[in-house]
Amino acid sequence: MSRHALITTLALGWASLAGAASSAAPPCHHLLTVGAWNLQWLGNAQAGHRKPQSPDDIASMIALSGVDILALEEVSATEGASSGSGSGSGARNATLDAAFAQLQAQGGRWAYALFPKREGARAPQDQWTGLAWNAAAVTPVGGPQPLSATIDTAREDALRHQMDRDEPNTLIWSRWPQAMKFSAGPGLTDVVVVPIHFKSNIGGEATAQVRAVEAELLVQALRQLPSSLRDPDTIILGDSNMLDADEPAAQVLARAGFKDCNARDVGTHLSFRSGEKRAPFDRIFVAARQPESADTCPLSGVGRAPRDFKVIKPHEWQADLKPSQFQARLSDHLLVRTALCVMRDDD
Repeated sequence: MSRHALITTLALGWASLAGAASSAAPPCHHLLTVGAWNLQWLGNAQAGHRKPQSPDDIASMIALSGVDILALEEVSATEGASSGSGSGSGARNATLDAAFAQLQAQGGRWAYALFPKREGARAPQDQWTGLAWNAAAVTPVGGPQPLSATIDTAREDALRHQMDRDEPNTLIWSRWPQAMKFSAGPGLTDVVVVPIHFKSNIGGEATAQVRAVEAELLVQALRQLPSSLRDPDTIILGDSNMLDADEPAAQVLARAGFKDCNARDVGTHLSFRSGEKRAPFDRIFVAARQPESADTCPLSGVGRAPRDFKVIKPHEWQADLKPSQFQARLSDHLLVRTALCVMRDDD
């Protein structure tokens, strides 16, 4: 699919998962800000060949971002960890605990949950996904729910043989996705949030096919969620590892009615390059025709308005900070965010 065709598809809206929105948009009560951040081996700096991150720095960046809900990637479960794809709500990360304690002291009411990797994944206690939320802004509706999917191991093996390097571990959904539902208040918008970390580009061109399978299974699993958890106001966000917005995985999500907030492929990774620019790995997918998110991430947006897709640059965190210094202190990924409209719940 060409870029023009993809943008056209994105504009068509929430066809298969959400249905049509009303022609007259209800009034916006307030904005809910969501973001995603890959924290590059947080909790296991030695394995990540990097310096340990400071809780002070992490707390400072999250405060600057203004997010109410934050998808987390590459977090090591340093306490209470268990393998498999069950709920990871009991696992902790000492650095995150210290960072959120600081945010609590500043008036936030932060909590987080970490989600285990698929059994058989490489580094089983590291590079987990998770969700953090400010309870002053949203309330969880139940706990984390692992998405239900059956991995076709024969298909996975066939993809493994196409890799440019040996891939003895799991390929599809190594970071098993989970969903959480949040309420913005009594009678107000409910939103289902799914943090993702799709297959990396280690392995060559075949990895794009793996990401497409992951997206296909994700869409199927969302349709099979229990009615108490399923909601057309669904956000998928995190480290997509997609090299561009034309990737097959992006097309799968577009056909399911999701709008890619990073359809312009703004660079979010500080060292990996796609062609002549930083790789646009970090993405937020929102429901294109739900009234809460119909005006989120306009293609004309440049990151200034609250509902634009915003990549927080190193110098915005600290003046004159070089990208290499940001990477050494925090991560090789930049935090991304956007916002959606909270209104009287229509679902």
